[in-house]
Amino acid sequence: MEFKKVYVTPLIATNLLAKNESNRKVNEKTVNQYYRDMIEGRWKEDTAEVIKISESGRVLDGQHRLLAIIKSNKAFSFHIAYGLDDSIFDVLDTGKIRSASDVLNVQNIQNSSNIAAIIKSYLVIKAGTSVDTKGVKTSNKVILDAYMEKPEHWQSVHSFSIKIYSAFSKIIPISTIGSFYNTFYDLSPIEAREFFNQLSTGEGIKNETLSTLRKVLLKDRLANRKMPSSMKNAIIIKSWNACRKGLAMRALRFDADVEKYPKAI
Repeated sequence: MEFKKVYVTPLIATNLLAKNESNRKVNEKTVNQYYRDMIEGRWKEDTAEVIKISESGRVLDGQHRLLAIIKSNKAFSFHIAYGLDDSIFDVLDTGKIRSASDVLNVQNIQNSSNIAAIIKSYLVIKAGTSVDTKGVKTSNKVILDAYMEKPEHWQSVHSFSIKIYSAFSKIIPISTIGSFYNTFYDLSPIEAREFFNQLSTGEGIKNETLSTLRKVLLKDRLANRKMPSSMKNAIIIKSWNACRKGLAMRALRFDADVEKYPKAI
């Protein structure tokens, strides 16, 4: 086995993949994640992630990185291990892929699991999607960078989210509370705190919409057939917007077939 540091161009990546007929199925979301990191300047070289090439020239580990090189039309340095036994391919992909939580934990960041989920959901909301993170691929580095920009803030968001989670009988997940709180905080810190404090305790409610939202969420908690998370998230945004506008809503609904997904104002 031989290790080399190679400046991998799109042409070299293409040549390395030439004998890759029987590799695992390409995950386009992973390729696109790496591609975005590369073209947006987030890709890091000289990491411990080695590209592995077998004795027969087959890429045992690294095809998604090489495909991203080709797609981005950029070149980066990689450490490449040549001459590995072809038989080890079967065990290379059985390990756990590192999650954003793992990446934060390696940095000794407290509350890494909850904070990673909060930041991911927040970024999805910010992107204007339905706030459903299932199937959404967000770069671990993007999440880590977001945290490192203001670590004290994210720890504060986590503490507040835990408080609201407990006060409201654990009805809304911590990640949902944190992501919406941070979204609303961007718009009005004081109103964001008031919104969740009043929603969770039912005390000092200034707008009837929050009473309506409490009833809807409490009713859903007891229902056999739960409200889809995308719908639940939509009515939370609708409630926030109503409070900001001073509108009192006695009913809260969302129909994705006839309405655009709401955006917090």
